[in-house]
Amino acid sequence: MKKFVLLLFFIGGLVSVQAQQLSNNSPNKSDNALILKLGVNLVDSTGDANPFSFLNDFEQQAFSNNPKVELEYRFSKWLSVSGAWSSNKWKANKGNIDENIVSKDIDYSALDLDIKLYYSEAFDWFDENDWLELYLHGGAGSVSQATYSSTSINLGSGTNVWFSDNFGINLNITGKFVSSKENELYNTNHFQYSASLMYRFTKNKKDNNIDFDGDGVQNYVDDCPNTFGVVRNNGCPEELLPEEQLLDSDGDGVSDAVDNCPTVFGTNNGCPDVIKRSTQNDLDGDGVLDAVDKCPETIGSVTNDGCPLMDTDNDGILDIADKCPNIKGLPTYNGCPLPDTDNDGVFDIADKCPEVPGIISNEGCPYKEVIIGEVHEELTQLTSRILFETSSYNMSIESYSVLLQITLIMKQHPEAVFKLEGHTDNVGSKEFNSILSKQRVTAVRDYFVNNLGISASSIVIEYYGETKPKVSNSTKEGRRINRRVELMRIK
Repeated sequence: MKKFVLLLFFIGGLVSVQAQQLSNNSPNKSDNALILKLGVNLVDSTGDANPFSFLNDFEQQAFSNNPKVELEYRFSKWLSVSGAWSSNKWKANKGNIDENIVSKDIDYSALDLDIKLYYSEAFDWFDENDWLELYLHGGAGSVSQATYSSTSINLGSGTNVWFSDNFGINLNITGKFVSSKENELYNTNHFQYSASLMYRFTKNKKDNNIDFDGDGVQNYVDDCPNTFGVVRNNGCPEELLPEEQLLDSDGDGVSDAVDNCPTVFGTNNGCPDVIKRSTQNDLDGDGVLDAVDKCPETIGSVTNDGCPLMDTDNDGILDIADKCPNIKGLPTYNGCPLPDTDNDGVFDIADKCPEVPGIISNEGCPYKEVIIGEVHEELTQLTSRILFETSSYNMSIESYSVLLQITLIMKQHPEAVFKLEGHTDNVGSKEFNSILSKQRVTAVRDYFVNNLGISASSIVIEYYGETKPKVSNSTKEGRRINRRVELMRIK
């Protein structure tokens, strides 16, 4: 008995905590939705015709090893079909089946197929507060007690309490009338009660273009989804200057700051008055009469002549408020992407030279121009770090990152031609060093062309062996410096 009382208190607590919130922010109804229910059940087979008698003789009911799994498909706002499986057990010397205390544990299982009628849809209050749903259900099933099985006719009622679009609690009672009996003791008429946690599989809000407050910012990116706001403030209201408060674009006497339809003349919070449907047709029920509805068979918006509000670029800003409706953007930029004034691929917010084309690696700023025939300070510093092993044209590992930096500078001058010179130290013969300098400068040229995207026509090579040392070869450090390549713009 204690377990079931605790369960009732748990369900009641959830309902009381959520009720006020849900009445103000009801989730949308989900016709054509699939609902999964996982819970527990209790079976009353004492023979008492009062469905609430289980509260008095709980210890005699089947309430052990008692899961229930149900899958429901809601194919309209009125009707659904469901299939359920449940199991349970009467305890020996406690369980009561038709006023007989069982002498051993008796297992129970059931498979049921039901049709549900949501009669709460007939009342306006439930339509406005769709977190609460009431239904009647009927169907057929198969029940088993111990080793005996039979069919049943099922009738009952239940309620759904939704905490959000997806999660809720279900309470259900079913009277099961057994149509055939293999044994007089088992498979008699009985009641089954259940409490389940529900999950409703619904489309992502992003795909539904949901905008509760109608401010043109979809809920999933709206910081104030239940309060009419402005796009430039992420869907929240913002304080306006006096001249902005007085602005009335459509001349209807309602300032744009509080006008729900700022570009359409109207007197209903700034929107046109809508004649009741009882006097004129409104086929899709969107509040726009068919006579002026450009989409009379599709639920739409008054501000869009009865057609649905669209979000062409799928960025969460409806086209009606999106200044860049075909380009995915951000709410803070009225639906436009981050600006890049100089079109160099670095957004202005991170570009230290926002009006001068540059490169990403230099924070949007260009490198210093390479002048024909002049020694370029930065190129000179970089090429001095392209080093080779003694008597080899294999570059050091550190050289590859240097080549990448040089490439960034060269690509800023796509029309230029660069001369690449190869040099060695004086270790070995002059003939050997001449061949080695050619191999070194060729290896660097080939890496630029094959790996870094530099055109072969943009580089010419020359090699001097040991004939043009940069410093004396008398020291180890001097020889290391002389094993080098140098780059200069020649055209």
